[in-house]
Amino acid sequence: MWPEIASENLKASNIPSATAPWDQIRKFAGSFNAYAAAEVDRYKQLDFQTRRDFLCGKKLALDDLGLSELRGILFLSWRALRHVYCGGKPSPEEMAYTLALIEAIRRKVEGR
Repeated sequence: MWPEIASENLKASNIPSATAPWDQIRKFAGSFNAYAAAEVDRYKQLDFQTRRDFLCGKKLALDDLGLSELRGILFLSWRALRHVYCGGKPSPEEMAYTLALIEAIRRKVEGR
């Protein structure tokens, strides 16, 4: 769909800001194909767990996850949102969750 960016090639400049338009965020989410990864089942479990924790108001432990795990969660979340909102911008709550994932990805990339 969009050009993929391998996690080892990901730079902070590739990561959208918290004020980026939805179109830029979804393109970034699509730059990692979790379906092609051997760990896709793990990513699905992590997506389910982190989303549930977020919706229940629990503090997310995103910093304990690896870069590929975070990107896999973001990809799967974006794909689900794409179907729920028919490609449109998600609800404020879903956007907050998405931005939390993106900021965790930014911290990983800047910390290496």
